[in-house]
Amino acid sequence: MKKFGVIALLLVLCAIQFSFAEGPIKIAVLDATIGNGVEVNASAIVADTINEQFVKSEGYIAIDRAYISKIQAEKKFQLSGEVNSDDVKELGALFGAEFICIANVSKLGSTYTVSARMIDVATAQVVSQESAKQKGEIDVLFDVAEMVGNKLVGKAYTASKAPVPPKKQEVPAATKTPQQAAPVKTKSKPRSRITVGYMFPGYMGDNGNDTYYGSNYYSFYEMDDAFSDAGFYDPWADSWGIDIESLVSFGFWYLSAGFTYTEQDVGFTDFSYADQEYTNFYTMVPYAGGGGILPVGKNLQVYGGVTLGYYIFTLGDYWETDEGEIASGFAFGIEAGADYFLGNICLSLQYKLSYSPDLTGTTIFTDDYQDLVGGDTSFGTSGLILSAGYSW
Repeated sequence: MKKFGVIALLLVLCAIQFSFAEGPIKIAVLDATIGNGVEVNASAIVADTINEQFVKSEGYIAIDRAYISKIQAEKKFQLSGEVNSDDVKELGALFGAEFICIANVSKLGSTYTVSARMIDVATAQVVSQESAKQKGEIDVLFDVAEMVGNKLVGKAYTASKAPVPPKKQEVPAATKTPQQAAPVKTKSKPRSRITVGYMFPGYMGDNGNDTYYGSNYYSFYEMDDAFSDAGFYDPWADSWGIDIESLVSFGFWYLSAGFTYTEQDVGFTDFSYADQEYTNFYTMVPYAGGGGILPVGKNLQVYGGVTLGYYIFTLGDYWETDEGEIASGFAFGIEAGADYFLGNICLSLQYKLSYSPDLTGTTIFTDDYQDLVGGDTSFGTSGLILSAGYSW
């Protein structure tokens, strides 16, 4: 009977010990230490995200992070590198924790790395250590810290003094460890930018219908043809322009605003006007636009849309007494392009077209002008633009 009594007593003691071992483990996740080039708020982001994984686990009791941060701030307690047993035991006593978790955040180039270790307060031994890294902006730390937290939850419990592991966690697909799924990829987002560019313009409109001058009618922008047909030697026309534009993205839509300026110069060589250069005309178009924008890969985006502006046409000094005469009118157009980003630098290739169907002025593009030459009173500018600027 005594033998059976002893056996029964041992079984009871084992059951009591087993019931204590099954209890959840108290853990304190300290403020993360941060390396050079890492934003200060990364400490809270990482610590809170790792702590959240312990909160979700049935095998742990996570001590309140706000309380831990307050105590650390009051005592100015920071742990990095080697940790001695006295520090570990002091922290365990402060927070009433069986384990403490220390995380570190570092940055190399645009890649963030989070490493974390769990330390047994009783022995000051590291029972688990995990890390993960990902390239991107600071917000990737949410994903990286979640990966590290899930790894610690899955491994550290079995390494502790409790003989029974916690219930297996179902890790969301986006936060599984690299062994379970491919690393999370940061999606590219449309970016805003402001650019200044050189335009290679061409012109349209005011092409006449030959009712008055017949085949001898030339539009303003066909001066080189007029000179050549008249027998002038080596006349030429040279057009150039600039474009200043700000483009702001709103998701996959954008709004733009800008200003286009072009100029056509005419010149003569080996003639009575030898080596003379004059300005034929200027065009100026302030505009606003909008459309769709789509990222293509990490550093490239394409866009396209419509514009509405105000077209201003001004005669240059070639016209002598008519110099400075202005005609104007509302204009509509299209724009399309591609932006390539090097950090915050934007390189852009664009095509723009701006067309006014009815310019009016006191001297040029009047009703009399239309009746006289049989031309219309429209004018437009189009061309490729190479630009560079700042993006965000």
